[in-house]
Amino acid sequence: MPKTAQLKKKESSPQQTISPAYAVDLFINRDQTGNSPEVTYDNAASLGVVDQVVLHTADFTKLPFQDMIFSLVTASLSTYNVDKSARRQAIMDAARVVRSGGYLIILNLVGYLASYERVLRSLGWTDVETELGGLQVMFGAWPCQILKARKP
Repeated sequence: MPKTAQLKKKESSPQQTISPAYAVDLFINRDQTGNSPEVTYDNAASLGVVDQVVLHTADFTKLPFQDMIFSLVTASLSTYNVDKSARRQAIMDAARVVRSGGYLIILNLVGYLASYERVLRSLGWTDVETELGGLQVMFGAWPCQILKARKP
């Protein structure tokens, strides 16, 4: 089970427990210019959340986590970078680490989510929904879709 970080909101507020965010990437520059752990930590630091971010250099098809450990797993355009033949395994592994009652939310380019939706439905996931991201959720000129699903 992941350890939690203890944070104080304000002097007068009681102590609050916040779980860290675990991030996984292969950090390959050919996919994304400037993609590195240092840049990711710099981005987290600029948002004031670096103490709550734990990075793992790992493959999406073999996540380095126990089964059913997270209540929420998100993927924002990351499954697009997985080799086409391995995308099903990446979705299966993301599903593996979500606990019962938890959610998987995936953002990807239009046209990529139908196969992910089929995988999750075949696993018995519920509340599987896909919607357009709208003008605020675009990758350059390409529209994106959002897939949200709940693990039974």
